[in-house]
Amino acid sequence: MIMRITWGKVRPGTWDDYEHAYKASVVGSPMTIKGLRARWLIRDLDRPDEGFVMSLWQRLEDVQAYEESSFFQNVIQAAVRPFFAGEFHTTHCDVRFAEDMVEDPSVS
Repeated sequence: MIMRITWGKVRPGTWDDYEHAYKASVVGSPMTIKGLRARWLIRDLDRPDEGFVMSLWQRLEDVQAYEESSFFQNVIQAAVRPFFAGEFHTTHCDVRFAEDMVEDPSVS
């Protein structure tokens, strides 16, 4: 599994608009993205104009195909690019261990 992690800083005070644009372009899309298993939009609690987009992928080739796709470049990036303060970077990571935690309602 591959984790794609993008850190970015949006212009001060624009996070809510950025989040709306992100959700509208990504969540609202009917497009099926090969290899995509999960996706998260994460806002930093201490620096509210910064955050991460993390996504989990089956294979690195799927991530690369997504990043090169017109959907990513012309829909997603076009929707969120205006909010960035020029600071962002993306890295690809090999997931070496994962554990799903399920809350046990009987434990208090």
